[in-house]
Amino acid sequence: MIWISIGVITVLGFFINQRMQLIKKEKAPFFRMRKFFLDDLDRERFSGNWKRRQKINARILWLNAIKEEYKGIFSRSGEQNKMDRYLMALSENDIIYPNKWSLNEEKHIAYARIIISEWGKTLEAQMKESPIIYKLESVLPVPKKLILKASFYLIDAYNANPARRNKIFRELIQVADESMIYLDFFIDIEINLPKDSNELRKEELINFSEALKKYKNENPSIIEDNLDFIDWRSGKKWLQETATYATNNDINRAKICLDRAKKSNIPTEDILAFSSLIERFASRGLDKKRKYLKEKEEKIIDSVSLFLLCK
Repeated sequence: MIWISIGVITVLGFFINQRMQLIKKEKAPFFRMRKFFLDDLDRERFSGNWKRRQKINARILWLNAIKEEYKGIFSRSGEQNKMDRYLMALSENDIIYPNKWSLNEEKHIAYARIIISEWGKTLEAQMKESPIIYKLESVLPVPKKLILKASFYLIDAYNANPARRNKIFRELIQVADESMIYLDFFIDIEINLPKDSNELRKEELINFSEALKKYKNENPSIIEDNLDFIDWRSGKKWLQETATYATNNDINRAKICLDRAKKSNIPTEDILAFSSLIERFASRGLDKKRKYLKEKEEKIIDSVSLFLLCK
């Protein structure tokens, strides 16, 4: 009887301990916030507010990045409990969403990698679903500007540290760099986009073309943004980017970078020197590549062929 009683007490103790650990886990900032955002995301899936859904998902991906950073430490079988204990020990300050990113912070790198990975999956799925190049912005996993920010960030992170220049990282920034231009084709218009050009009648095509023109006039290209979301570059780095864009005849982007450099403690003589550099390259001609893309897009808008463009 004594042995039976000891066994019962041991089993009860085990279950009580498990229950206490579960309660402790639920109260821990990391798991509490994750549950809050996941529940919020479920509610927004039915509300139709896709912009809020994207912002919520961005917070969830940030928590995933925190977990991802330490996966390698607890990667062996049976170490999930150790990871849970580590995550339970994190304070609210440890998991706060970063308003400013740093090239030396591994969590920020993991976050940008996850964002680009999710964006790549979405882009591939959308291209397979329909040959029509224009897609609804609402299908994106996070806001467009956050995808653009992650793209620029990963490229800078790759260039800033030679230790990161491995094959996997190189392939990831290639995806980030080459897919940026597609962000402009994810649009927010009220007209439903067809999945097949054969579904369109002439009247519908005209309506879509007019709505698209209106949208483009009100929403300039996101890749022509003023780059205010880039908060990790030093004044010296902005000058380097100014030179890079100027020598590639991307005069608009060179001017934007120089303007950002002016906001840092860069000597006036350096600013004047780079201003002269921009003027010298600008005098050789406009940015032919961007001019070509702009003219091509205008033709696309005015032509039925826009519905036949493939990836």
